[in-house]
Amino acid sequence: MLKISTSLPMDILHRIFPRVQPHIDSWFKIYGENFLFLYGSQAELVVTEPELLKKIMSVKEISVKRPGGGPIYKKLVGDGLIMSHGDKWAKQRKVAIHAFTGERMIFKDKDDVESDKLEASMHYLIMQMIRRRETTILLGNEDDSTPDYLGLLLKAHHNNTDDDYKLSIQDMGMIINETLRLYPSAVFTSRKVLKETRVGKLVLPRNLNVQIPISALHQDPEIWGEDVHLFKPERFSQGIAKAVNNNPGAYIPFGYGPRTCVGANFAITEAKITLSMILQCYRFALSPNYVHEPVQHVALCPKSGVQIMLQDL
Repeated sequence: MLKISTSLPMDILHRIFPRVQPHIDSWFKIYGENFLFLYGSQAELVVTEPELLKKIMSVKEISVKRPGGGPIYKKLVGDGLIMSHGDKWAKQRKVAIHAFTGERMIFKDKDDVESDKLEASMHYLIMQMIRRRETTILLGNEDDSTPDYLGLLLKAHHNNTDDDYKLSIQDMGMIINETLRLYPSAVFTSRKVLKETRVGKLVLPRNLNVQIPISALHQDPEIWGEDVHLFKPERFSQGIAKAVNNNPGAYIPFGYGPRTCVGANFAITEAKITLSMILQCYRFALSPNYVHEPVQHVALCPKSGVQIMLQDL
């Protein structure tokens, strides 16, 4: 089914779930939101009901372990944070958290501390100077007879009236969140039940795999509305919690529970910085030669890349 569903390009309608997980999509229509199937001899419980998912992922015996990916997958990702579990996983995650929080890994002597204080003081004084100069320009009290670089920069910033190409940090956050809703890097995640566990009316046996189709949750019209397949960043104008009606299981581009991607905040920040740097210099649009073919390998990606056209500002 997967070979057939990904054999041809698709229109840019963002409805990728039937394309990248056609078997789950077809069973979903027959058996409903949650169902059980066998992957060889391994039982798999598919969960796409946000409330049930929330209950399942609140149970430690389920939320902290991933199923083994087999020898080939292990060769690809190694025995690091993604595949480890137990004490080894806890130690690796602790180290990884430090790696993604910058200065926690830096040990400073007395001279370094004094240097940082001096740098912070200089930064404060420079910003005060810039703000005073900016106020002068906005009030119209600037002497234009002797323009300098700082004055030119501030005037250019405030005289740019092309509002169609201005984006705030909040706008970028909304765009990134909506992009991750429609195109999460992984279309599903999974967990393994460590011991027999009761969740509501369900009794989940030991070694059961729980599969969570992220794309199904992100493209559920009961959660997101009838315009679920449209690109509408304004869904997130009041934050993620409001967009999902305070249901954390409805939006999980970086996973869910204790094993949520440790680099999530870093990735979002990196995307905002990159987008900011591009938009300072260019406008961009999709090339007419672009072919929309999302496929799932290790991560969701465009089969033939993304061709874009850049135009100098």
